[in-house]
Amino acid sequence: NGRGGGQGYGMGPGADMAHLNAQRDPKMDPTSERRFSLRKRIVEAGDERPSVLEDGILALADDLVHSIVEDSDFILETIMKCVRKLGSKVAVYGVLVGLINTEVPEFGKAAVNLAHAGLEDAARDDDAVAVKLLLRFCAELANSGVLYMSGLVGVLNDFAVVMDDSAAHQLKRDTAALAIMSTLPWCGARLRADKKDDLEDLVAVIKVYMTRRPAVSALLSGTLPIMQPLPASEGPLD
Repeated sequence: NGRGGGQGYGMGPGADMAHLNAQRDPKMDPTSERRFSLRKRIVEAGDERPSVLEDGILALADDLVHSIVEDSDFILETIMKCVRKLGSKVAVYGVLVGLINTEVPEFGKAAVNLAHAGLEDAARDDDAVAVKLLLRFCAELANSGVLYMSGLVGVLNDFAVVMDDSAAHQLKRDTAALAIMSTLPWCGARLRADKKDDLEDLVAVIKVYMTRRPAVSALLSGTLPIMQPLPASEGPLD
């Protein structure tokens, strides 16, 4: 089965890249031809050998800056699709947006707005994979100077509120906790340097939640028998 909305199984990163890299139509008009080339380069960003990776991203950013006037929305849409489909390269797209932002600040603002809107949609749809990837993207935008660190802290605190809500479903609270914990490794160093108190507050809230969280055995109560722990064996199994 294909992957939709960050959910589903059976398609690896290679399949996602093949999906994003649509086949070239020999009858393309000039605009479609230009966008086909841009899409291909954005999708393949970061795939270069380490020795030429930096030069490749710098060259792509420079070309995208020159294409912003005509193709800003298309470029943003393609980058956001890559963030949600090519999770191993989220850092690359954060750097790419950061480089473009130094020349075209409006592009960076638009990327932040799209990431925020995507997070709201993913949270509403309980799409944990999309939430994780978009939060990681926000962390990389903060690392690249596109998003203020205070803005990133605000987003993480929104998830902390859900995690701390005793009236919320346990799975939703666990998902919020996991979202925060899976994001901190991508921005912890910068937060420790720029927002140390906020980082310590977040970690403290997570510790309290994990301490008070019901044990796994309690959460399994009432679930299907296959999910229940096996009884202690009184002798060798036949």
